[in-house]
Amino acid sequence: MFFVWIPAFAGMTEGGGVREMGFRKGMMISMGKLYENLYKLPRGESLVRKLARGIARMAFYSPGSIMKKRDSAIEIKDDLVRMCGMMDIAINVTKVEQDKFEFLVPVCPYLYQRRDQEGVCDAAMDMDRTLIRLGGGKLIIEESVTRGDPVCRVTVHKVSKERGAGGKEQSAKSKGRKTSKK
Repeated sequence: MFFVWIPAFAGMTEGGGVREMGFRKGMMISMGKLYENLYKLPRGESLVRKLARGIARMAFYSPGSIMKKRDSAIEIKDDLVRMCGMMDIAINVTKVEQDKFEFLVPVCPYLYQRRDQEGVCDAAMDMDRTLIRLGGGKLIIEESVTRGDPVCRVTVHKVSKERGAGGKEQSAKSKGRKTSKK
């Protein structure tokens, strides 16, 4: 459906000139437009979130996927950097620790920049949240251009084995241990 829009993004004005845009960048911009249009529909936010999560699951579980379940934040970072490189998405890793890392996104792959795009941006980011969660981490958007910040700043924490995918403590029962009834 969104492939129809790709020719419209074959070139963009940059500093008065036109530069060629790669297919992947055009695809991301087209997805952003698709998300924006879906978001305007009744129950559109839910639709965008479900679509974004579905795309993430498809990407994660596809044969040859870069993203895998990882044991450290450093491994998750390495996968994310490789994936973003393949997608022509610029990210700048600014901090790396054993259990977390931080990165900046200087230009939104969907070209979201305005405050009125904050909702659709957050919904679209469910794709990233899901990919990172499946890989063993938790993604937190610390700053966002759509909230008025100068740049998007994101932190990824490695979720410990004693915590569930959502970062919450698991009960003994959900860990597979027997519980005693009182």
